Amino acid sequence: MRLTGCVPHSFNTLGILSAVLGFAIIPRQVLSFPPCECGGTPTAIQIDIWLDPGHDLSHRGNGGIDRDQSTLPNEQEVTWDITNDLSNVLFNSGYCALLTRTHFDTKYSPRQRAGIAGGRCMNDNGDQAFGQAMVSIHTNSGNAGDIGTTTVYPSHKDCARFATSLLDDQAFANDLQVAMAPQMRFAYVGACSALPCSENDGICPSGSGCAPGIKTAIEEATIPSVIVEVGYQTNSCQECHMRVQPGVIAQAVAAGVFNTFVTPTACVPARSPGASAKPRRSTSALASSPRSVPVNAQASSPARILSFNEGFEGATFPPTGWTIQTSGAPSPYAWARTTSSFYVAGGTGAAFIGGGYTSAKDEYLISPAISLGAGDTGV
Repeated sequence: MRLTGCVPHSFNTLGILSAVLGFAIIPRQVLSFPPCECGGTPTAIQIDIWLDPGHDLSHRGNGGIDRDQSTLPNEQEVTWDITNDLSNVLFNSGYCALLTRTHFDTKYSPRQRAGIAGGRCMNDNGDQAFGQAMVSIHTNSGNAGDIGTTTVYPSHKDCARFATSLLDDQAFANDLQVAMAPQMRFAYVGACSALPCSENDGICPSGSGCAPGIKTAIEEATIPSVIVEVGYQTNSCQECHMRVQPGVIAQAVAAGVFNTFVTPTACVPARSPGASAKPRRSTSALASSPRSVPVNAQASSPARILSFNEGFEGATFPPTGWTIQTSGAPSPYAWARTTSSFYVAGGTGAAFIGGGYTSAKDEYLISPAISLGAGDTGV
């Protein structure tokens, strides 16, 4: 086992033994780590998405409807409930989703959360994985009449050598917001109000007027990362729905995730949030190391065809007759189909390949054999 990036303040014999034997023994006290710096190598383990419950007992966020941290719930209580419900929704939809912290009293700085998302640090459950993306759940505060949901994307990436990722963070935010916003109307109606108290506030870059200040958790993250401000906790209607039906708000956020490039895969071995609405521990590796020799994803030989046209509109990928060769790296670095408006120039689908992998890559998307006539000058 190679330790890179963040390491605990101190090691004990039990911790070293667990690392050597390949399983995790979590001590009773909460694990703590020094700040994560730009560097280190992500583990070969990969998951679909990291979910970050915004704020904690050290970084409390807003004080809620009464703006008073001494009365509950405050931002950290609301984000905790919504994020755990979101974990359940995504797990039941086939996504491998983990929480940056699985204990409510764990205290992580925004920098440490970025390190966890990029695979450079373990969370408080002993999970260490490189995610396709991270979504950090927060609530907004403002005047009593302020209302709405927005998705914040980083205006820059602090770790420049990791800035190239599968999908631009802004496009990730846009795809999520477009699908999430309509669903928020169902999340903010019924329980506390006969009419929806929701509004689509769109997307917003960090450090701007709509998202002032430094957003370290997403700016230092080496993967596409956004903050979802699910609503205003200082708005009486939205605050009421946050307390009464956090699960419906979580379903709206999940609808946004479904519309992004994040590809659902099965955790290996399978993980389940369980009755506690938290991801359960696994005692073995999630995935094996990438293979260096390309392998065929399909073994059958395609037949020759006389005409050629493929718009990747069908849900099956690769299309019939096509083949994929990959060096064996985990998704999302192999060829895949996307419906993201960031890539689709016409129609509803496109084929794309992600970048940013840390070693040499050979990825092929191969069409059926084509018979060209005398007048054909190109494809």
